[in-house]
Amino acid sequence: MMARALSAVLFRNRPATGLFQHAQRIVHVTDTGGLNGAAEQYIDSVTKSLLPMTVESHLIYGHRDGALPDGLCSHHQIASLADSGRWDGPAGGELADALEKIDPQVVYVHRVHDPEVIRRLDTPDRRYVLLWYVHDHTLTCLTGLRAWEGARKPVCDQALSEDCLWHARNGRCRGSRDESGYGVEDLAHKVRLLQAARRVDALVVVSEFMRDSIARNLPDVRGRIHVLPRQLPYSLASRQTRESGEDAVNVVFSGDIRHEQGLHVAIEALGHTQSDENIVFTIAGAIRDTGYWWKCLQTAREAELHNPFLEIHHAGSLGRQDLGKLYSDADLVVVPSLWPNPLCEVTTEALRHGAAVVASDAGGVRCCIEHGETGLLVPPNDRQSLSEALELLLSSPDYRRRLGEAGRRLVARRFTVRQHLQGLAALISDCQSLRRAWA
Repeated sequence: MMARALSAVLFRNRPATGLFQHAQRIVHVTDTGGLNGAAEQYIDSVTKSLLPMTVESHLIYGHRDGALPDGLCSHHQIASLADSGRWDGPAGGELADALEKIDPQVVYVHRVHDPEVIRRLDTPDRRYVLLWYVHDHTLTCLTGLRAWEGARKPVCDQALSEDCLWHARNGRCRGSRDESGYGVEDLAHKVRLLQAARRVDALVVVSEFMRDSIARNLPDVRGRIHVLPRQLPYSLASRQTRESGEDAVNVVFSGDIRHEQGLHVAIEALGHTQSDENIVFTIAGAIRDTGYWWKCLQTAREAELHNPFLEIHHAGSLGRQDLGKLYSDADLVVVPSLWPNPLCEVTTEALRHGAAVVASDAGGVRCCIEHGETGLLVPPNDRQSLSEALELLLSSPDYRRRLGEAGRRLVARRFTVRQHLQGLAALISDCQSLRRAWA
């Protein structure tokens, strides 16, 4: 509430300053208003970062999940944004009325589930720049994960097509929802949502991997896909200096406990690691799949029997501050994902805190890890390769420190708030120039 009162004072008859002089009012459109997901945290970060520049930030959202970002000038709820609601009635009018009242220079779309939302935003007479920040695989994957069952090829690189429906029906594709089955209507809706990307001025993604994934499906929009590495605005926990001769090497896994995150692969790899180093393996994360967790516990018991130097324990679900301390205390963070994570939050946060990282070479991870320089990459679901990488780092504390320091420098250079805002401001300016040229 204090931040909103402050924003009212800041914005009273004052123009935007600095990078965003050409964009004084920005409207964020998304399915959820809150701070619990990656999209919501990104909106919160951008809103707070633009507050000192006297840029008005407004939010239009579907449903509310907890507190809204501070610093908003206004927020408006339209329930249909939370799903594929009916936009031929009051919802479309509500959206148009809200935008007319705000009169923004930029409308920044995040998560939407209905292509009709994009059509309603792309009006023939619109004066604002229309951006779409693609945070995940919603546009390009029927099931939302781009992950296959089986050890040989866990990551899917196919374009969206009828083949996806066949794979999903035959259980080859892992899904991001509990429902068992995807039909023709699901595929048709997904295709319409993907094609709606042609209507925006620019798509914003966090990595070259995401750019290539969208371009594989829509080659004609490649020139309008812009890579902006995500910013890391939160304060750092201090890096702990470890004394020589300390007994155990601290290895960390962080993430939701479900099959796609590959925790079982990390446990198996540690169990087969040929090292006489004492290892404490800390698992931090919420249990999302109880059946899978019980299998991990069984695997952990077998790993501890196989490797007498290994100790495994679960720290539960941790908040951001506790996670920061966990990373700062870690010698090594393992990220064994079996799906192509677009954001790679754990990897970038671990590097930011100076920990050495071994990660699956899947998704956007190459935006922050150069193999052998800022971390180590291994094929996903390859227990032997992961075990060998772990052995290398367990046996070489100096190499671990060099990787951690190089990773921390990379993140400090590429993932700053200032750099992200500079890229966003330049993109908005370019889109405005193109719109004026075509007017």
